[in-house]
Amino acid sequence: MRQPLVPDARVEEAEWYTAALAGFGGRVECVVPRGYPAYARILHRAGRTSSGGVRWAEVGAATGRTLHPLAQFASLAGRWQYEPRVGLGWPGQNPDEGTLDLEQLRELCRILTVHTATVDQCWLTVWEGWGNLPSAWRRWYPRIRQPHRAYFLFQRPLEDVVDFSIAVDSLHEASSSSVRYLLSTSSSAAGADAPVVPTGALPVHLQSPSQWWPADRSWAVATEIDFDSTLVAGSDALIEEIVHSPELEAFRVESTDDLTSAGDTVNPAPDY
Repeated sequence: MRQPLVPDARVEEAEWYTAALAGFGGRVECVVPRGYPAYARILHRAGRTSSGGVRWAEVGAATGRTLHPLAQFASLAGRWQYEPRVGLGWPGQNPDEGTLDLEQLRELCRILTVHTATVDQCWLTVWEGWGNLPSAWRRWYPRIRQPHRAYFLFQRPLEDVVDFSIAVDSLHEASSSSVRYLLSTSSSAAGADAPVVPTGALPVHLQSPSQWWPADRSWAVATEIDFDSTLVAGSDALIEEIVHSPELEAFRVESTDDLTSAGDTVNPAPDY
């Protein structure tokens, strides 16, 4: 069944999430809820290319700097934070902020599937400030209000998160009345008006959810719009599987860890 890509009005479903945050800031607990047994930080790949991008470990090896759980990319790359400068530090493109890439998102969904009893019911949020979102959403749909951020809410089964994320990124190409979320790319039921993921082709642009969790709240995932990493809260077993996945570059972190530039006390600040 095809489902319109429009927000859900049941914003009260996110009240527990908002209540479990430690305000607004750069600590892990300001992005994902407090109270979970364990936490992981997934690093977004840098220098996105047709082969999927560059791991932070490769960047650190090139610059002679140290990759660690609280590393900041600018310090690791030894250069200006926002764009490469000729002759200064690692020369490639920065990691994406505010979204996972396709391969990372697919792998994360695969892992998460076996760590919840409610795979058919997940809640996803999308930051209201993305410029491609339909203006009608802001006029007609309620938002989740959190410190310094507001989000639209959606409900989807976990298996549809990747397709949903590609559809959100594609909103600038169609009106809110015609955009539909994607069915699985292997499904013959996908209509002609549904965007298609090119087989084996990267990069595919997507906008992964800002926050997402299953109905049983067994885990929570968040990609803060200004972060080049994604945070996961969950069981110890889940976090172990994430940090040991060969497809992800991830570290265990604590809920009180600082993910701002002040948190990287290992690498020197880059010369600007």
